[in-house]
Amino acid sequence: SDVCSSDLRDGTVDIADYEGQRWPKVPVAIPSKGRESELCHQTLQMLRSYEYDMSKVHVFVDATHFREDGANEYDIYFKYLRDHGFAEVNVHPGGVGLRKQYERIFAFFKDEPEIVLTSDTVPRIDWRRRQGNVSVEPLPTQKLIPVIRIGFDICRIHGTRAWSLSSCKAGLNLRPGTISRKCGLLCGNFCGVRLNVGPPPQMTVSDFTTDVEFSVRCLYQDGAMVSIEPCKKCLASR
Repeated sequence: SDVCSSDLRDGTVDIADYEGQRWPKVPVAIPSKGRESELCHQTLQMLRSYEYDMSKVHVFVDATHFREDGANEYDIYFKYLRDHGFAEVNVHPGGVGLRKQYERIFAFFKDEPEIVLTSDTVPRIDWRRRQGNVSVEPLPTQKLIPVIRIGFDICRIHGTRAWSLSSCKAGLNLRPGTISRKCGLLCGNFCGVRLNVGPPPQMTVSDFTTDVEFSVRCLYQDGAMVSIEPCKKCLASR
């Protein structure tokens, strides 16, 4: 929808314009390793609390990895999710390391226009009480789908491929001419990616700096990326 286009000039979008409409629930991709418990009790429980369609959630694990007791990583995840009430969540063989995980995820969803990438340790999504206020509270259940749709609409209007929530920590750790390895620019905790705007970036540098590398590659290819800071009355974007 172009409903937000007139509001982008001042960097805000009214969430109310997106509520009350039925939006598609895009696939959610979660790379994970050795954290099946955290995955279930944090990210998956968080998504379920937002009434997300859990059949649209896809977990990627290294199926070639065996733990010290000889158990296979994929088998552990597959059983753990089913034993803990997440049988509808899809588990897929992923890559070795986070860079190969991203490569596998982008290849798997090559026919999808949009996906959400999230970490396996996201217990909740917060929003600010108002712009400029550091006080936060949990994002209400009915707000998550509109927030996701707004992120993709802003990207589509500006011709960019990626957005994330609370990216670069409001710039507090950025300095002219540098990029903070600590915060990155796009935040992998909750990030939307458009896959229908050309080949996805291929990460090649380090599993520990994928947020930074993904941000730089998006910036190089598209000229921009979108940061979203949810607050009660609007979404502030930059």
